[in-house]
Amino acid sequence: MQDADNLRFRLPGGRVIRARRISALRSGGSPFNLVYWFESRNRSCCSHTERILFDVWDRSIHNRVNRWIMLAMTVSSPLNSTAAVDRFEDFLAELYPQLIQKEGGRR
Repeated sequence: MQDADNLRFRLPGGRVIRARRISALRSGGSPFNLVYWFESRNRSCCSHTERILFDVWDRSIHNRVNRWIMLAMTVSSPLNSTAAVDRFEDFLAELYPQLIQKEGGRR
């Protein structure tokens, strides 16, 4: 692992996804990025700690149990330029609606 940070990716319709990016090297020396975040019916976040705190709050205050999915993808090109981030956002714009089904036409 070389470094890690949080990034924001724009989707069509004004939605923004906060994701965690981990930059790493494979054993052969080739670089890659792991990008991940969590989604529930009502929330998204990019931190295990934040996800757990949301769960504690929703269970304690709202008597609601969240079901989370972790979306993780490996990106072989670095996400260190505007052009690279734009290409990844274009990819997410096509992929995201296929992964996240909106219940009753709403998120």
